[in-house]
Amino acid sequence: MSESIDFYAPVYLPDGRVLYGAAAANWRIAQAGGFNVFSAQLVQMGLVMGYQKAVFDFQHHRSNLPK
Repeated sequence: MSESIDFYAPVYLPDGRVLYGAAAANWRIAQAGGFNVFSAQLVQMGLVMGYQKAVFDFQHHRSNLPK
């Protein structure tokens, strides 16, 4: 099992600033939120693509039925 994250540990930013306490926790949560939004967008895109393929396949199948 992975170790727990100390959200309040100092964060050393690339520009030399250091965030402590609640500011560090807020920064970590914002970073994780960005990945969560991206993941949700990927899932939504997959659902849309799957639906479009299902509609296309259904329409294609109906047009090839014997009359």
